[in-house]
Amino acid sequence: MDAPFERDAFSHPVASSRDILKDIVEGLKALWDTSFSRTMTIVILAPSLLAAMWQVVYVLDMMRYLRLGVLVYGALTMCGAMGGLFGALMRTPLAHR
Repeated sequence: MDAPFERDAFSHPVASSRDILKDIVEGLKALWDTSFSRTMTIVILAPSLLAAMWQVVYVLDMMRYLRLGVLVYGALTMCGAMGGLFGALMRTPLAHR
C-alpha cells in the first residue's frame, strides 16, 4: 500500500514553456513593483556581476600576459582556496587570543 504522501511522477501535467515564461515575467514585475526587493536585488546583483566579469578577465590576463599554463593556473587557484580554508579554520582560535 502506498503512503499518502507519495506521488506518481506522471500524475501531474507538465507546465508548458509559455506558462513558465508568463510566471517569470509576473515574478519580475512583482519584484520591480516592490521597492525593498528591487533595491536588495540590485545591491546583491551588481557586485556579483562585476566580480564574475573581473574573474574572467583575470584568468585571461594570467594566461596571456603571464604565459601561465593550465596546470600552473590550477595550482595557484588551489593554493588560494587552501589559504581561504586555512584562514576560515584559524579565525576562531585567533579571535580568542
